[in-house]
Amino acid sequence: MIPYGAARCPDCQREHDAKAKAKAIESKRARDRRYNARRDPKQRAFYNSKEWKALSARVMAAAGYRCASCGKPLGSKREDGSVVVLEVDHIEPIQSTSGWEKRFDEKNLRCLCTYCHNRKHGRFTPRGG
Repeated sequence: MIPYGAARCPDCQREHDAKAKAKAIESKRARDRRYNARRDPKQRAFYNSKEWKALSARVMAAAGYRCASCGKPLGSKREDGSVVVLEVDHIEPIQSTSGWEKRFDEKNLRCLCTYCHNRKHGRFTPRGG
């Protein structure tokens, strides 16, 4: 029996939720594949290297797992309810020759939350003002 106000019975709702979750995971994988296909293979290999992964973990730990821009700690909640996720940012982007030479230089790295990192690079900005 479908409870009042619900669109599905509990069993169908669980099945629907599982399918929606699987679809979201596959959608993210497809987006990642498209993004990586456009990315320089040299940079892709760099970001997948053990050296980078170890260095980025050290940079995050040294920053106290806080964003250098907004100061929000890893795992805290934003005003919109999303969870703060941290990334290591190259201050001088590795796409430039001098940035590539500094790719392992800790002075060229800082910890940013995804929101601040996207804002720095002008990614995913709201449309219409």
